[in-house]
Amino acid sequence: VYPGAGGSRDPFFLGFFAGITVECDNVILDLNGYELRMSRPFYYQQPFFSIIELASQSFLPQQGPGMFGAEPHFATNIIIKNGVIGLTSHHG
Repeated sequence: VYPGAGGSRDPFFLGFFAGITVECDNVILDLNGYELRMSRPFYYQQPFFSIIELASQSFLPQQGPGMFGAEPHFATNIIIKNGVIGLTSHHG
């Protein structure tokens, strides 16, 4: 079960906020020439979505439309290569 699923707080209470989350350091994400994008129906259903999120939650504490957690984790030293980041409702 994801934190916040079915509830009114924590990272996933508004649904999945990213296609991929990177929550640790020193990661190489090779897209192998593929494109990552939202489908058109999901684009209209989920207004806060990142294709790749480099943190454990979509908003900082006390920011955004709800409580997403008190201690976010931010990834550092990340390389994303060899692909395309396509349609997203929020940011890539």
